[in-house]
Formats: sequence, structure tokens, C-alpha cells
Amino acid sequence: MSWCPKCRVEYSDETKICTKCDGELLDEVPTDDELMTDVEWVSIVRDLDPVRARMLKGDLESAGIPVVITGASMESFHVYPSTANSVLVPRRWADEAEQIRDDFLASNENATTETICSNCGATVDDGESKCPECGEVFD
Repeated sequence: MSWCPKCRVEYSDETKICTKCDGELLDEVPTDDELMTDVEWVSIVRDLDPVRARMLKGDLESAGIPVVITGASMESFHVYPSTANSVLVPRRWADEAEQIRDDFLASNENATTETICSNCGATVDDGESKCPECGEVFD
């Protein structure tokens, strides 16, 4: 099997040039570890809550784009709901990833989100300035 390292497409052995990018093909498919060596990661979005970060990660991965999320975990989000994440992709997939990000953010623009009150654990609609259960004021 031949393989295009840029497009991540496999070809039959007789193909030598990628039909998508005109790049030279490798003789064999590299391992995941080999693919991630010397990768330059770039942020395509910052300050995204952990729930949306994981949703975006799923969209990117379904398009075959490697993704790393940095920042808060889901567990810390329930304790510190203002904690956010950055979503990173390899530079060579940044353009495609940014289009997927834009589509994702546009489709979620009108979606309502909820946070958890750090004082009492009540569910609070996004944008509320205080908890309806205990009166805790949010920053």
C-alpha cells in the first residue's frame, strides 16, 4: 500500500503521486506514533467549555483530524464552571479544522447551555448572574 502523509489517504501499490494534493506517496502506512513525531500543534479555538470542546473534538476526529484538548477536565468543569479549554490540531490540518470549527460554532450559536452552581450544585441556565436555588452570585 502507498500512503499520502498529507492527505492521509491509502492508494494501491502502483500509484506514486497523491491524486488530491499531488504529493509524493510513502511506500507504507506509518504507525500512529510515527505520524505524531515532530507535529506542530496550533490552537483553533480557545476558551471553549469542556462539553463543547469534546463535541468539537468528535467532529474533527470524524473528519480524520487528530485533536488534543488542553485545559479543564469535565470533572473540574462541574466545580469551576468558568474553566475553559483550547482545541489543538496539527498545523497541516488547520485550514480544514477551522472550517469544521466555524460550522460547529455556527450550529451551536443559539444552543442553550447549563452550568452547575459551585455552591449548591443546582443547574443554572447559561447567562444567569446568580443561582436560582441558593442565590450564589456568579462573576
